[in-house]
Amino acid sequence: MKDNFSSKSSSYAKYRPTYPQALFQFLKEKLDSTARAWDCEREMARWRGN
Repeated sequence: MKDNFSSKSSSYAKYRPTYPQALFQFLKEKLDSTARAWDCEREMARWRGN
């Protein structure tokens, strides 16, 4: 598998957005279950044809 990210991981870590813990708590309260997760980026890639 080709590694597209290792050379840029420090930049990713530096510029990655952070989110307040309250946001995650708010979203969790809206869930009926936590047994499954949706990988939205994977779905977006499929829709884009990647």
